Amino acid sequence: MLALAFECAGSGLNAALAEDGDVLAREQLSMDRGQPAVLVPTLQALFKSAHRQPGALDRIGVTLGPGGFTGIRLGIATGLGLARSAGADFFGLNAFDVFAAPESDTRNLGVVIESRREELFVRTYDATGAARTPDGLLTPQEIRERFSETRWIGSASSRVATDTVDSSPDMAWVARHLSKDPVAPGWLRNGQGSKAPLHARAGNRCAKEPMTMQRLSVDDAPAMARLHAEGFDRPWSAGDFAGFLANGAYAAFGITQDEKLQAIILYQQIPPELELCTLVVAPKFRRSGLARTLITRSLASFENISTCYLEVNEYNAPAKLLYTALGFEVSAVRNGYYKSADGSAADAIVMKLVIQ
Repeated sequence: MLALAFECAGSGLNAALAEDGDVLAREQLSMDRGQPAVLVPTLQALFKSAHRQPGALDRIGVTLGPGGFTGIRLGIATGLGLARSAGADFFGLNAFDVFAAPESDTRNLGVVIESRREELFVRTYDATGAARTPDGLLTPQEIRERFSETRWIGSASSRVATDTVDSSPDMAWVARHLSKDPVAPGWLRNGQGSKAPLHARAGNRCAKEPMTMQRLSVDDAPAMARLHAEGFDRPWSAGDFAGFLANGAYAAFGITQDEKLQAIILYQQIPPELELCTLVVAPKFRRSGLARTLITRSLASFENISTCYLEVNEYNAPAKLLYTALGFEVSAVRNGYYKSADGSAADAIVMKLVIQ
């Protein structure tokens, strides 16, 4: 497998080419601006030095952000153009994960990315490699106050901790893993087909206390039902969730803060297929990246699963955009599946994600 990975939305341009697990060529340029003028020539030089042709590419990985808006659009457009011309698979990647991936120990790890403003893009990780907080923007002072025991890396780490050195994402690591078959780890594999830019805004304030993701059990059924009632007109009861979780074919995951569930997801397992039965996020954390984090991290925990299905209301535009960005594609339509109390009906859009 020949794989190209590059990033041009941060404080420079980083690109690498790998084949069957071996890095063939890499390039790193330090520059605050000007990436549009040098991206294509840099990629051309990369192929030339490796004695490979762009048409031979099998996979292409590009960061979707957060970062500079122009750089994000440039990277996605260039990557998609190369993928289409070569018939290659496109992988859209969260820049936080790209920074954190090469780290052997993610306990108390934090990634801060330059935003060219007072606030910085920030995310913290737990020991399992899962995000502890939604992606967001905080000032350096706010970051230091909220995450005092955190080890910082990233393109703006020196603005938070003076004893650190700003770093660039290791796109050679990404290219090397993309060139292997099958693609691993799970977060990298789940980026296949994702192409929606990832933006963090000042309104996306990080949680005051760390968030954690864990597998849920029957004991969590009452809390799951309370949260489900915040997101649906016809919520499932605690008895419904208890019945699901007592059945070994179902698996649920949740993200908590201060021992309170803020997001839940429930799957039914019928190997090699998986069905996403329900997903809900607490209102105050919606549009913060929490749903994306929960989906990608929970999917990565399954083994011997090749396909994931879900159903979404035709009028639920935010959910459809999220699922599409994660690589889900429409596979069928169930006419009039959702019934409202007033007698109206809405179609269920069946979507499918190929995992392997």
